[in-house]
Amino acid sequence: QKHFSRERYSIWYLGAAGHNAPVFGEYGQEEDWDYTASLNVIQPGLIQCDLSNAYPEKAGVKHFLRTLDFNSDRVIISDEFELKESLPVNITLFSVPKPEILSGNRVRLGNVIMILDGLSVKETAEMPELKLRFGELLWGGSLTAIRLTGTGSGYRLMFQK
Repeated sequence: QKHFSRERYSIWYLGAAGHNAPVFGEYGQEEDWDYTASLNVIQPGLIQCDLSNAYPEKAGVKHFLRTLDFNSDRVIISDEFELKESLPVNITLFSVPKPEILSGNRVRLGNVIMILDGLSVKETAEMPELKLRFGELLWGGSLTAIRLTGTGSGYRLMFQK
């Protein structure tokens, strides 16, 4: 079975394309022991991840810091990075609730509003259904991919009730 072979990362939901990791130009995070990240808990509700070493050399990532700031009524994800050359950044988020584009920078996901700063919605797309061993849908429903794009050296996503 492909899940347990060297080809496991070619399955869309196991590789970089199945996660919310940014893609710089055409370069996403790589799978291997050479590509790492570090996690630092600053205080309860505030975490920083250094993702500078999670990308291949050809991506040109000089520095990449992700900050997660969360409490009971909102979550903020802030990414700051420096690249050797300017490349567009693309991120795919997956949602069970169908996204509703409210404006250029606001998206409703069920009872949550996502506010984009430094990114815009490029498109949404229905993903193939993922079923568990006995036929029930993983996640309790189908997923919609929300493809975001931006330029510059950072962006912010805020999720609030």
